[in-house]
Amino acid sequence: MHLVPIAPFLHEIQIGARLRFGVRGQDGSLLLAKGFIVESQRIQDSLVNRGVFVDMDEFAEEASAVEVIPPTPLETFISTWGRLHDHMDGFLRAAPSTQVDPLRIMECVSHVISLCDSSRDLLLFLILRHDQTRYKDYGVFHSLHVAATCGLIARRLKWSEDDRHSLVGAALTMNMAMTELQGQLAMEGQAPTDEQRAHIHRHPRESAVRLRQIGITDGKWLAAVEQHHETSTGSGYPLQMKTPTEMSQVLRYIDMFIAKLSARATRLAELPNVAARQLFTQNHGDPLAAVVIKEFGIYPPGCYVKLASGELAIVTRGGAHAHTPVVAALTNADGHTLEEPSRRDTSEPQHAIEEIIGENLVFIRPAWSRLHALSFGHSDCPVADMSRVAI
Repeated sequence: MHLVPIAPFLHEIQIGARLRFGVRGQDGSLLLAKGFIVESQRIQDSLVNRGVFVDMDEFAEEASAVEVIPPTPLETFISTWGRLHDHMDGFLRAAPSTQVDPLRIMECVSHVISLCDSSRDLLLFLILRHDQTRYKDYGVFHSLHVAATCGLIARRLKWSEDDRHSLVGAALTMNMAMTELQGQLAMEGQAPTDEQRAHIHRHPRESAVRLRQIGITDGKWLAAVEQHHETSTGSGYPLQMKTPTEMSQVLRYIDMFIAKLSARATRLAELPNVAARQLFTQNHGDPLAAVVIKEFGIYPPGCYVKLASGELAIVTRGGAHAHTPVVAALTNADGHTLEEPSRRDTSEPQHAIEEIIGENLVFIRPAWSRLHALSFGHSDCPVADMSRVAI
């Protein structure tokens, strides 16, 4: 690796165009991958002011070269998920007068997309099994979970990478103007006051204004943020518009679904199957809502289930069919905790899934590393190299 300052390559950086090379830190860690879109002059200036570098060896490679990506240990995947939350916390809770580096937001968007392309099962598991008692952090967790789901849904819909980037960016930042309020409401568990309702009603537009001030110029991203509470019936807010963008509606459905899966101080999280049924019926079977439901599936990774054998198990990844996921038994038929989780074949009648069990009825919390090794047969996570995107 031969690192040189980015200054000589500034002529290669065109507003609205993709980078032809990766942008790296002084230690060689990749901050922005090749293909990242530089959206504004402010982002371009940030690249210069932060003292970043270009790898001359990479720059000299042919554009058609295929990168060989080694597998990443499970611990690395999970630790990067945690760091992503910490960095989001920084810009989502920043005071309006605080200068937020737009490049930091772009790095988080790239990072989320890399996670989505690494392991869908692990992402869904982390969404369902996150610490539901951290109510104060609800707003940050919610945005992260919605963004990760958006990355998966955009891939399922076969959207372009530009649109996928816009959707994930919108999900990360849709609630910039009310992140603290989200945490307060989750902790209080009470109906919002009139003042809080007014804050909620105006947050889509205020969040978009904040993004423009920061230097985000992506029109689809901004429109999705402004319209993520609008509906085609005109009953949404704040504009009561009847022609919201498709991207804003995908974001709205995912926002609603993820919210149902999260607990508050005064209510439990909905079971995935209940949340799916509610989303589908409340939106009259809208095809976009159906896509969200299909991505999670009948038994998403992270949900607890009761088997025909009487055992309690947890779903760890998808199986050959939607109704036969890979599970790990946590108890025997008598309800006694097993010394070690044991893999079960849910396609066999004696181990078929009978029902989903709520987290409040489960008092066993095995380490994911043990479950993962049991499901995949090794301790390393079969995902892409997450060191490609350092935040």
